[in-house]
Amino acid sequence: MTKRDSASNEADADDVPGPWARSVSYDDANDTIQLVLESGTTVGIPRRAIEELRDLPIARMNELTLLADGESLSLRSYDVDIFVPGLLWELIGFNAPVSCWSGETPAGTGRVAPQRSA
Repeated sequence: MTKRDSASNEADADDVPGPWARSVSYDDANDTIQLVLESGTTVGIPRRAIEELRDLPIARMNELTLLADGESLSLRSYDVDIFVPGLLWELIGFNAPVSCWSGETPAGTGRVAPQRSA
């Protein structure tokens, strides 16, 4: 069973949606790639911010597709495949995991639970 196939109702790290994309589209008015992530979040990425796409013809951007169940952004006509989680990681600008993160998160959501006073 994979993370995405889990039928368990218990919240654990394996049930938290990863940064996979559900859909991709190109917004020619703003020259941005629109990714709708599995979590429901929509991310608009300027095409110029994606090295593999910045110099390719705008007319080809509508050919962008998702492969591997949303893990890869692809433009087959130019043999471009981009790992979605890696792209998002690069765009945020982290070079390494954040050193101040304790790693203790509720249900693996990436958010640290606030300490509550008794």
